[in-house]
Amino acid sequence: MENIIIKKCTINDFNSESWAGGTATQMAIYPENEKYEERKFLWRMSSATVDVEESDFTLLPDYDRVLVVLDGETVVAHKDIRATRLVKYEQERFSGAYETKSYGKIRDFNLMVRKGNQGFVDVIGVQNEFKELKSEAFETLTKAAHAFYCAEGFCIVTVNTQIVMLKEGEFCVIIGNSSDFN
Repeated sequence: MENIIIKKCTINDFNSESWAGGTATQMAIYPENEKYEERKFLWRMSSATVDVEESDFTLLPDYDRVLVVLDGETVVAHKDIRATRLVKYEQERFSGAYETKSYGKIRDFNLMVRKGNQGFVDVIGVQNEFKELKSEAFETLTKAAHAFYCAEGFCIVTVNTQIVMLKEGEFCVIIGNSSDFN
């Protein structure tokens, strides 16, 4: 437990930047001192708005990606591979090496994980739902990170004996040794 770091952020703590199709907001990057532009990070979580009807994704050949639609709907098309229609809270997993376009204006959540590592996104509904993360699911890993983003309403995250309440737009990342998550 002593090796766990819990960091809670509000919308004002996030780093936002404009891009050709909208705005990207970095919520967390690991290691913390890495820069997205340098592409040396292990993982990055962000949210973006897509304010144009058609946009091209940045090629990230060293990363796997997960995109979750938070608002709106889109078609994500990977050249010569597949196209997938997504609505609110649906996700698409894909290689950052794919030539990818999206069609439709959305707000999304993105996870980028360096190849050779694992990253997953679960959506927990706004109804009264309880989800317990089991440490044995990560027993082959030496380090683990769990992150929670509250897209609407509120949620309560309990790690061992520590409690963190998140309101809409707040984010919490928990980093530690896999064995510390009980």
